Amino acid sequence: MLKFILKFGATGSTARWVAKNYLKLSSSEKTIQDVMNEMLKIRYATFNPNGAKEVMNERISYLDNLTDFTFSILQTEGAIKTKEMGMSMQMSVISIIMEELKKKGVPSKAIINPETII
Repeated sequence: MLKFILKFGATGSTARWVAKNYLKLSSSEKTIQDVMNEMLKIRYATFNPNGAKEVMNERISYLDNLTDFTFSILQTEGAIKTKEMGMSMQMSVISIIMEELKKKGVPSKAIINPETII
């Protein structure tokens, strides 16, 4: 039941939005940072829930993959509250994000930067 809620609620829909826009905006000349910056401009052009635009603009410099980017969007917009969630719930959210990105055809190197894996 939890997986269903995550997949078809804010977590899944945000991950699908990120995937769609990444695939539309990415090119060989752009870094993942460039694409994420463009996505932020699009997402917050007309609506800025909880001041998410400013928070995301501060965070963007240390986000290097779409999983963390999506998780940060959910966090800053108030869709997930990490202070109130256990680690297993956070891992479930991350798992759904990665699953949705992969299902939409996002390359693995953009889903999770292989250089950050220990």
